[in-house]
Amino acid sequence: MGRCRWGGSKTEVSTQRREGAKFRKEIGPMKLRRPTLLETLILLAIAVAAVGLLIPETPWASSGEIKIPVQVHVFDAETMAGIPEAQVAIVRGSSVKTADADAAPYLDRVRQFARTSAQGDVEIPHAFRTGASHNRPQPHAHLSMEWVVVIAEGYGGVVVPVRHSSEPTSSLKENGVLPVEVGLFRCSATEIP
Repeated sequence: MGRCRWGGSKTEVSTQRREGAKFRKEIGPMKLRRPTLLETLILLAIAVAAVGLLIPETPWASSGEIKIPVQVHVFDAETMAGIPEAQVAIVRGSSVKTADADAAPYLDRVRQFARTSAQGDVEIPHAFRTGASHNRPQPHAHLSMEWVVVIAEGYGGVVVPVRHSSEPTSSLKENGVLPVEVGLFRCSATEIP
C-alpha cells in the first residue's frame, strides 16, 4: 500500500475523508450564534476607539480676555524716589520690529491718561487678550501685546511692554494685580541723555 504524505496509508486517509463528510452531513452547515447586546456594544466600542486612533487630532483655538489691574510705579532712576503727577496709559500694540507700517503711533492710541500719586503709583484696570490652543491648552494672557506709556514733566517719556512674554491666566488671577516699574532720568529740553 502506498503511503500518503500526511503519514497514513491511502486507505486510512480515504476513510477519514468519508467519516468527515458523514459528520458534516449529520450536524449540517456551521452556524454562528447571534451576539448578545453586551457583546455587540463591546465590539462597537472597540471599533469606535480604533477609528478614533486613526483620525488625527483636530486643531482648535480659543480666545477671550481677562481683566487685571496694572500697578505702575514711576520713579526717578537716579534718586529712586517716586515721580508724582506722571501721566500713564496702557495701549495695545505689537512689537515695533513686527509692526505694520501703517500702525498708529503709541501716543495716538492713548484714550486717557491716569496720573501717579505723590509716591509715583497708579493702578489702571485693563483687559488683556487671552488664548489657548490644542498645542497649549492652558489659557495665557498676551502681555507682550500691551504697552505702558509714561510721560513725566522734566523727565520725558517712555513706552515699555507690560511683559516680554505671555503668562498663564491662572497666575494672574492668583496675584490679582500686574506690577510694572518704570524708571526715568531727568532731562531738559536742550539735554540729550
